Amino acid sequence: SGEGDPHEVTTVGEPEGPHGSPAWLPDGRIVFATAREMANNTEISLWVVDPATRTPTLFASDERLSFDFALTADGRRLLFVARGTN
Repeated sequence: SGEGDPHEVTTVGEPEGPHGSPAWLPDGRIVFATAREMANNTEISLWVVDPATRTPTLFASDERLSFDFALTADGRRLLFVARGTN
């Protein structure tokens, strides 16, 4: 019924930094973003974690990524923005 005691699903030791934008995928996994300050920019990473294994898998990481992302209505696609280079 979706009720129960809350518990930590995972921790991401590297990279350290803000975490946010969690969203549930249709298959039960969770996608979220992290940010890590670098010398001249901020590196954004998108992670996917299966609550059963609690192991995060890196999906994408780049200084050009946006911290925000979205899932399509059917949950089959992950949309994110990356700044281009000139």
